[in-house]
Amino acid sequence: MDAIRVAVAASFTADPIDETLRHWWNEWDLPAHTTFAPYNQVFQALLDDGGPLAGNRHGVNVVLIRVDQWPDAGAGADDLADAVRDSADRAPVPHLVVCCPPPPGNAGGGGQHT
Repeated sequence: MDAIRVAVAASFTADPIDETLRHWWNEWDLPAHTTFAPYNQVFQALLDDGGPLAGNRHGVNVVLIRVDQWPDAGAGADDLADAVRDSADRAPVPHLVVCCPPPPGNAGGGGQHT
């Protein structure tokens, strides 16, 4: 069985989830590995023809977003939807977009970048 590739682009530092994912893939005896786009490069990763999401041929592309970081959530959501559509047109794998809560102690967010 070919390894499943999970390509992740996030608006925050997402690398810490790699250890947990590897744990569960080992528990489930699932051949998988994760690649991460650079920190806070979601749109660049979605639009880059040579990036980790566009090159994913066997797995899933995951986009992790904290909407509280956007100054204008409505415009940000429209831009994100366009970028995801563009990426999905090029990559033959599903795209999972997850709107994540703000970090603990930052419930209001308001454009904070962590």
